[in-house]
Amino acid sequence: MNTLEPPGEVRISPSNNITAEVGQQVHINCTATSDGEIVDFQWWKNDMRVSDSSTLRFASIQPNNAGRYYCNVTNRYGHETATLNLYGKIV
Repeated sequence: MNTLEPPGEVRISPSNNITAEVGQQVHINCTATSDGEIVDFQWWKNDMRVSDSSTLRFASIQPNNAGRYYCNVTNRYGHETATLNLYGKIV
């Protein structure tokens, strides 16, 4: 049964701090607890929307992919956000 509440806690997995090697394929998931209907996932970096999916995907990490990302989860009653720090590692 749906309630009139915004999404609950937003979680990023595998972690909120990820170090990936340049060239590595990376998938990062965003989930939220909610009794209400979750209708929208968005990933943002530097005030630009980079994905409209619950999963942020990189086919091949590049140095310019490093930075702080935000997963914003929205339903008709509100929104919640979680932060991801992505670090690129040159080996």
